[in-house]
Amino acid sequence: MGGAHSLSDPRPDSGQIAVLAAARRVLVLTLVGCGLAALVGMWHWWPDAERVEEVKGSVAFAAEGVRFPTGEVVKVTPPCVDEDYSAQCNTVTVTVDASSQRVTVPPQVAAAGLVPGDELSLMVTPERNSQDLWIGVSCDFLITS
Repeated sequence: MGGAHSLSDPRPDSGQIAVLAAARRVLVLTLVGCGLAALVGMWHWWPDAERVEEVKGSVAFAAEGVRFPTGEVVKVTPPCVDEDYSAQCNTVTVTVDASSQRVTVPPQVAAAGLVPGDELSLMVTPERNSQDLWIGVSCDFLITS
């Protein structure tokens, strides 16, 4: 009974792995196809800055009656310190359509360096108890000074 075991690898020690040419072609064609699809998608769905105003009113992402007016900053209170919201802080007085409104803003907006004359995009909810509820500013604000 003469059996022998060998632990040697029968493949040559070239350090390379043999890959079929067809597999390479399929991989390259797949990657090129994905790249082209990504480029076409970017071109097709790229934001069009010229159409923002046209589309702005037709996009329904808020409840019925919610308005997004732009107001001019008249007065800014200092940001709250240590999340002490009991004090008069994090508020901005704005003028919208010739009326003055005081709105509470997020601390990041209050600390952003707003000054009188800047413009803010506001969000106003429909009337409740015969009075509009001004709940604050939307995420985007325009510093114009």
